[in-house]
Amino acid sequence: MEEIQKKMEGQVQLWKHIKGFIDSAALRCAVQIGLADIIHKHGEPVTIDQIAAALSIPSLNKDSLYRILRYLVHLNLFYCIDDDDDDGEMKYALTPASELLVRGQDKSLASFVSFILRPDSVQMMQYMKESLEGSDTPLQRFLRTEHEKEKFKWAEESPESNEEYMEVMRGNTSIVIGEIVSRFRESGAFDEAGTLVDVGGNTGQVAEAIASAFPHLKCSVLELPHVVEAVAVPPAMISFVKGDMFESVPKADVVFMKSVLHDWNDEDCIRILKKCKEAIPSEGGKVILVDIVLDTNSTDGLAGARLGMEMLMLAVGGKERTMDEWKKLINNAGFSHYKIIPMKAMESIIELCP
Repeated sequence: MEEIQKKMEGQVQLWKHIKGFIDSAALRCAVQIGLADIIHKHGEPVTIDQIAAALSIPSLNKDSLYRILRYLVHLNLFYCIDDDDDDGEMKYALTPASELLVRGQDKSLASFVSFILRPDSVQMMQYMKESLEGSDTPLQRFLRTEHEKEKFKWAEESPESNEEYMEVMRGNTSIVIGEIVSRFRESGAFDEAGTLVDVGGNTGQVAEAIASAFPHLKCSVLELPHVVEAVAVPPAMISFVKGDMFESVPKADVVFMKSVLHDWNDEDCIRILKKCKEAIPSEGGKVILVDIVLDTNSTDGLAGARLGMEMLMLAVGGKERTMDEWKKLINNAGFSHYKIIPMKAMESIIELCP
């Protein structure tokens, strides 16, 4: 009986992973129809009829809607409440997870879900085996096989995709920005600094938050020309510099980078870090990174999410790193010492001193 039980448990585990793409598809559907937005806008739990009325889908298949809702509840993405005061009719409510799917909120991952779970992104991951041969990434194999091209240049080939990507980054950053600022207050990281440059800072979201929290800091953002030009209304408190971090980084007391180095291989990261080191004072200067630190010995959910992000970075040619891998990278870039400050988030703060 014990052997049978073990085989059954193994079967259940495999089925969990086999149907993983179904979980992702159900989540994507919820975002596509704006399910979290409907419930949030209503202000209280809603019935399936209220959801159906808000969808405005011609010839809506109500049975399909019910079955999808039932599965989303099974995934703990939404609550299902039996309303005893209303003939036992079921009502649907937000969970802490689906609250993050409401668009237009300070903290929202709706755009991130839509972007990551696009059909071409999912298809790209099917080329993981092919990436084991040579230096190809799954993304390169996917582009070559499905689109007969070597790479996709976001800004040049699809400005709308570039804007979508920037929205994704804004949403992802919104989750952690409050804790980043709080940790900087606690550590006194900027007490002696007068200037900060956010390298690869996208639309200036983090730099604006830092400038607001630390008014004595003069903050700027270094970005590629097409990114700067796409910023419709630049934040008043910061300035933008068009440039390339591989060529040079503007002089500043603090060089800040969030989720930049995980896009690059070790050789390129060392080049970037050396440019950052050149930009800061040899006395009192700092390079502050906000990036994932992998813990392969942990089994908690956050550690698993980080390893999942590592698989995504493998697919597109980037890399998440363990503490030992960060140490090697930082030492090879010529920094004298560093410290890692964990956060209750995917990322940690890594502070480097020259």
